[in-house]
Amino acid sequence: MKRAERELLKEFPEQVLSHYLPGKAESFVNDVVVPYADAYVQIRDASYAEASGAEQVNAWFKRLQQVDNNDWRPAALWALRSHGDDPAWLDRFFGALERLSASMFIRRVYTTPRVTRYADLLRELNAGKGLDATSFALTDTEKAETLARLDGDIYLVTKTRKYVLLRLDEMLAGKPGVSYDHTLITVEHVLPQNPKQQSKWLRHFTDEQRGEWTHRLGNLVLLNRTKNAYAQNYDFTEKKAKYFTGRHGVSTFALTSQVLQHQEWAPELLQKRQQRLVGLLADEWDL
Repeated sequence: MKRAERELLKEFPEQVLSHYLPGKAESFVNDVVVPYADAYVQIRDASYAEASGAEQVNAWFKRLQQVDNNDWRPAALWALRSHGDDPAWLDRFFGALERLSASMFIRRVYTTPRVTRYADLLRELNAGKGLDATSFALTDTEKAETLARLDGDIYLVTKTRKYVLLRLDEMLAGKPGVSYDHTLITVEHVLPQNPKQQSKWLRHFTDEQRGEWTHRLGNLVLLNRTKNAYAQNYDFTEKKAKYFTGRHGVSTFALTSQVLQHQEWAPELLQKRQQRLVGLLADEWDL
C-alpha cells in the first residue's frame, strides 16, 4: 500500500472514529455514515438540491467526474458535509477543487504525490482553513507546466485531451456543466495527420508547419461519431460539408461549429485559434 493511502487510513480512525468509540455506534451512523452516504449520492448523481445555486454545484460534479481518478472525492464529501446548506460557498470551493484536480490531471501527476496533496488538503480543511487551504494554490512552476502542456501536442496525451476539449466546448457554448447524450465522442484533427498526396493541405502547410500544428488544441475538434479513416483526409471544404456537420448542417459541439465558419484553414488562423483557446483555459484556471 502506498504511503499516502496509509496516511488516509490512519487519519480516519484518529479524526473520525475516535470521537465515537467505544459505545457510540448509533451516533456514528447518524452523524457520519448517513450524511456522508447522502453526500456521496449527490456527487455521484450530480443531484445537489437547494433553492438557488444548485446548478453551478452540480456542474462542478460533472466536470470532476471526467477526471481519470476519484482522489478528489474525500475533499468533496467534506465540503458537502460541512457546508451543504451554502451553495455559493460550495461553488467557490468546487471551483478551486476542479482547478487543482485539472492541473494535476493535465500534468499527469503520479498517484502518490497526487493522493498526498489531497491528504494535505483534507488536513487543512479539518483544521478550519476552508477556501484558504494552501494545498489549493498552484505554484508558479505548476501553473507554467500546466500551460505548457495545454499549448503542446495535447492530442498525443490520450487520457487528457477529451477532458480539455470538453471544458473548452462548455465555455464556448456558455452552458456550465453541459453533458452530451452521445455514446461516443471522438477527438478529431482538422488538418489531417496524413494528408493525401496532391491534396490542398500539402500546398497550404509546409512539412514544418504540419509538424508544429497537427496535434495542438487549435487544430482539434469534437465529433459524436466513430472515426472514418478516409474522411479524415478530405480537403477542408469537403471535410466541413461531409465530416464536421450533423444531419441538419450543424455540429453538436460549439468547438466544432466554430470551424465551420471559416472558408480556409491556414497556419495564421491556427495561431490565432490556439492563442484564444489556451487563453480561455488560462483565464478559467487562473494560470
